[in-house]
Amino acid sequence: MAKKEQKNDIFKNNMLEEMLKIANSDDMGYALKNPGDINSLPTKTKGTLFLKFYLNEIFQKLYNIDSDAIEQGIVDNANDKGIDFITIDDDKVYIIQAKYNSKPLKEIQDFINLPESIKTDLYKNTCNAELKAYFAEIKNKKNLEYNLFFVTNEKVTTEEEEYYTSLAKNENVQFSIIDSTKLRTDYESIKTMGDNPPDRIILNLGNEDVMELDTISPNETILITQKGSKLRSLYQNREYRERLFNLNIRQWLGKNTVNKGMIETIEKTPDKFFYYNNGITAICEDYYWNKEKQELSCTKFQVVNGAQTLTTIAKESESIDLSDVKVLIKIVKADKYTSGDKESSLAFNIVKNNNSQTVIKSIDFRSNDEIQIAIENKVKDYKLKYPLEYPMSKDIAYKRKRRLNELKKKTISMENIAKTYYSMFLNPPDIYLSSKKMWDITENGFYYKIFGVNGQKTNTITDEKFYKLFASYYIYSYIDIKIKDKLKTLSKDEYPPYYFKYHILWGINELLNIKYTDEQIIRIFKQIVSKGYYVNAQIHETKEHNFSIYFDKVQRFIISKVDEAKEDVENVAFRSLLTGDKFLKALRRRILEERAEDLPELIPDGE
Repeated sequence: MAKKEQKNDIFKNNMLEEMLKIANSDDMGYALKNPGDINSLPTKTKGTLFLKFYLNEIFQKLYNIDSDAIEQGIVDNANDKGIDFITIDDDKVYIIQAKYNSKPLKEIQDFINLPESIKTDLYKNTCNAELKAYFAEIKNKKNLEYNLFFVTNEKVTTEEEEYYTSLAKNENVQFSIIDSTKLRTDYESIKTMGDNPPDRIILNLGNEDVMELDTISPNETILITQKGSKLRSLYQNREYRERLFNLNIRQWLGKNTVNKGMIETIEKTPDKFFYYNNGITAICEDYYWNKEKQELSCTKFQVVNGAQTLTTIAKESESIDLSDVKVLIKIVKADKYTSGDKESSLAFNIVKNNNSQTVIKSIDFRSNDEIQIAIENKVKDYKLKYPLEYPMSKDIAYKRKRRLNELKKKTISMENIAKTYYSMFLNPPDIYLSSKKMWDITENGFYYKIFGVNGQKTNTITDEKFYKLFASYYIYSYIDIKIKDKLKTLSKDEYPPYYFKYHILWGINELLNIKYTDEQIIRIFKQIVSKGYYVNAQIHETKEHNFSIYFDKVQRFIISKVDEAKEDVENVAFRSLLTGDKFLKALRRRILEERAEDLPELIPDGE
């Protein structure tokens, strides 16, 4: 069997195994035994599994889309207008149409025309309520970029792809066909994301320009050029892929306006690429130039600026000749790879200053902040356990970087913590509208509201803030478990609290503030974080039972407010309620009707 066919078979099996997990999850409720059983399911079900596989295993990780946005954005039902998934991410709209075991290319023309159809209200009276809410939100934004993905597990020829891609003539519309080959290569790339950088890479300098900078000290630096064909081979080496970019704070952004310009230059005037492109900046722990073999050997090589350039070249079709494309690469012998976490290191500051031309909002960049390192250390020092598993035996690992989860530990990412803290203590609708503002350090951003003190930067974490951060996550996880239990007998649409987990979290905090002082609430949070009191649903003690009453109250309030909204609007969209202030204000008024003496006690006598 050819090597390429072997890769395809391995990927196909991996995909079916992931689809099997999704099918057997609580959400889908199947009990299939083998991956091959997927093929016996109804066509629509297989399509849903394929869509969720792509969203969860590839799309979310490549484009750093919020997990809740992934869950909320699936609109594959009646009157979906060919849209299986939609989400709005700041100034970008992502729309996906997924086809399992088919590639009806003739549908692509209407798919590409979606932005114009939304703009002209073509589907206003015929699309479902959820889509209508997204369309209304889109129309209220300016200068949006549309990213359209036609995803199929079938093979699409180069000629087919080029023809249909050429139909997207609007500069604000980026259209991509993700076929079986692209699915496999993206999936393989993601599997290396967050791994340690390559121990050593070899750059072939034959017929290239090379200059060691003798006057630059104390860190040796070398300038080289590389043909596009060599860079494509470098990236396509499955041992490298995303491992080349661990310290780069921006992942590949897809075929956006800038990258389309690169592609046009590559394909039409490749000999001009060197003049138009800024090149690549990389660091390494050490390098050795073998002049006899014309090879440059680099240890722990990391691209810190120019990921867009390298990835765009690498993702060009094999039919495109890249031998005339020349790229300038600056390689600096910095300190150790791990020093990319330390603000005093050259590695850290090269990363920072090579990405400071615009306001940085990336979660990857914030991961190196001293406050994040302080939180990580505190988790280790306190030896936190995960309280929603009985007995509390699983250790907590705080994940502040893009890396694989630690085996045998419960991983809690800084993204999880940021969302739950902001929702519980500030304003849950903001999470649905712009979760990336959580990493924005400007005056309008949320980052220092979450991880700072009074909205200002801090490098240390107090016990009080620590307990609030992790208690918010634990309580959210408790809410999630409660809701999943309800979904065993009810559908999502029959049980609205499914959509309002962050509102429930916020509502529980509102009730706590009615019952307790700030100091008492911190005592409760400390008990939750250190001992699992009140959230360990498998310990049927009084405290847990009392805490569940707080949950029950808020979820009942939400159900009643959703019912009221349905009386006002015939087909109410959950997204409209989730992102609107009106619903939250109505919920607050209802919560404030509660009296402290009617709320159950969470602090037993003598505790």
